[in-house]
Amino acid sequence: MKLFSPASFLDPSLAMREIEAALNKTWAAIYNFQAGELPEAPADGVLYGRQNVAWSAVPSAAGADGQVQYNAAGAFSGAANLTVANGNPNVTAGNSYLYDGADVIHGDPANNNFYFGKAGSTSNAGSENTAIGQSALSANTTHSYNTAVGSLALPYADGDWNTCIGRSAG
Repeated sequence: MKLFSPASFLDPSLAMREIEAALNKTWAAIYNFQAGELPEAPADGVLYGRQNVAWSAVPSAAGADGQVQYNAAGAFSGAANLTVANGNPNVTAGNSYLYDGADVIHGDPANNNFYFGKAGSTSNAGSENTAIGQSALSANTTHSYNTAVGSLALPYADGDWNTCIGRSAG
């Protein structure tokens, strides 16, 4: 196959056109499409990406129920601690919302215990407790109906129905 015509040595733009034509013929022969055009992805509602010029269906990262899932290893997959359904994030039981690796929200919905900002105890057998702030209500393991707001607020709850607001309150 002749790649260049003698005139192309004097005209660089002609040489480029001849190279482009030769490449288009090669692509057409290899991938069975018309020179100068790539085929469009199938229009069947499936997400496609190119792999070696050919279209390939992109594998889904969704769980069985169609939710995007993110597992503890840092990959999207089926066994996840975080799911998103209808735009709402959901952390599975026994896990926490993290910000930059730090536990910022955790709770025990079965006992209605909810803790924000490194507060509370994950081993609390009591119920209806709410704490906001570093180490607030942190040593409570059995008491119920306590509210602590502020860093170190009510760290050692001694009984039920306590409310403490402010740094080191209680």
